[in-house]
Amino acid sequence: MTLSQKVKELRMSAGTSQEELADATRLSLRTIQRIENGETQPRGDSLKRLARALGVATEEFTRDLASEVTGRKILNFQITWFLAFALIYGYVFVCRLNHIAVLMDQATLIRILIGLYLFNVISIIVNIIRLRKGKTIIYQPAIPFMMIDRGLL
Repeated sequence: MTLSQKVKELRMSAGTSQEELADATRLSLRTIQRIENGETQPRGDSLKRLARALGVATEEFTRDLASEVTGRKILNFQITWFLAFALIYGYVFVCRLNHIAVLMDQATLIRILIGLYLFNVISIIVNIIRLRKGKTIIYQPAIPFMMIDRGLL
């Protein structure tokens, strides 16, 4: 659930209108509308005011944001690796299809692919351990296909 959905759900479950929430938080009505529509992300003091007015801890909002960022990092990492493997397999396929010699022997190619797969699996395991210890995750290399809003971090 996104932050905007969470704010709207909490407001509606409390039976509060957007105007009443704006008054309680001392934010403008337009700001409340933009937050609920996902046009802006509340930060700092605005996030604290919303949490207080809705009767929840600030962490209620930031936990969802952290999961979204983590999910995007993992997806970027996996998409990058998929493309790398697709390029390698595609290169070999095209070379064999056109009867062109591959630049390396089959054993070397298999060693490289196994090494890449192992690196991928080890990266995932290391990050699971880091996540359980409360540390930040590092999924590299990763092309940012799914952009991460730096304000969410």
